Amino acid sequence: MPCVSVTINFLNSERYLKESIESVFSQTFKDWELLLVDDGSADKSTEIALLYVNEYPDKVHYFTHEGFENRGAAASRNLGMRHACGEFVAFLDSDDVWHPNKLEEQVFVLRAYPQAAMVYGPGYFFYDAKGGGKQHDFMQPLGINGTRVIEPPSLFFAFIQNFNITPSPSGILLRHEPIKHLDGFVEDFRGIYQVVDDQVFYAKVTLHYPVYVDTRCWYHYRLHSDSCGAQTKQKKSMFQAQVKYFRWLKDYIKTLPTSISKQVGHKVDRYLWESLMDEIMTRQYNGHWIIRPLRKRIALYQEMISHWRKSASGFQIQWFISFVIWLLFPYCLVRPIKFVKREGFLGAVHRIIRSLSL
Repeated sequence: MPCVSVTINFLNSERYLKESIESVFSQTFKDWELLLVDDGSADKSTEIALLYVNEYPDKVHYFTHEGFENRGAAASRNLGMRHACGEFVAFLDSDDVWHPNKLEEQVFVLRAYPQAAMVYGPGYFFYDAKGGGKQHDFMQPLGINGTRVIEPPSLFFAFIQNFNITPSPSGILLRHEPIKHLDGFVEDFRGIYQVVDDQVFYAKVTLHYPVYVDTRCWYHYRLHSDSCGAQTKQKKSMFQAQVKYFRWLKDYIKTLPTSISKQVGHKVDRYLWESLMDEIMTRQYNGHWIIRPLRKRIALYQEMISHWRKSASGFQIQWFISFVIWLLFPYCLVRPIKFVKREGFLGAVHRIIRSLSL
């Protein structure tokens, strides 16, 4: 029985798949099995996967959905988990790359902290060499102070407040046994909604189990025009994905104990409201100080209120007051207030100066 079951799900990934697989073989920790899940590829990535299966039949295994269907990343990761035999479970996106000590150090952490069901660290985001070279690589912000075990639901609140600090599935290691009880990834989140399927999974983990957060970086996250995030950004559908996520949360928290669901539900409503207000400002001003015509503004507010009524648990006076403030005051005054609240005074000043210099 292997110690770690590694799942690489792929779809038309012939450009990057071999590099991802080789980063698993380069691990200093050798007690693993590799599960390659083909999500209906039409390029040479299937051929690449089968070459490794034929060369390493005891270490590498190949799976597809019934009828060679394309069912999305969530369903593909779940298929890998159903066949996993290891004490721990890891994922690697087919365009990402692990650092050689990733498994060794993460296995050590979970064995040292048996109460933790998951461990993760920040990723190093790098742009594909064929992407033009104008952007700069960067380290993902951790958003958490120090290296420590975080009890639920603290990490859940941190993730829904700032989507940018959530790790890629490539950066986590999970304890297999407790994760079985969470029913894996939610397979409804595919297509334009796939960009938040990991966020949905982390909500279940962080609401039920402690998580070890580490400052060490264990993987490279590749940014390129064909990635899920880039496609979502091009289609301008991130907001729709976030709203679907919050609506799923609304139903999911009803399954939690009453004491927890009441606390969690209130904060989910709060962060949903902030997302709606951000969307209003983005669309209303469209990056400028010019206000849209009144007719379009009214239609926009009606759309946001409709999202609120479908997604939130009830009316709160503080959200109504904040809506009036966003409605009446200029964007250039309200936006700094939001940044001060979220990032502190110096952080807000830095962000505003940076935005004005662009």
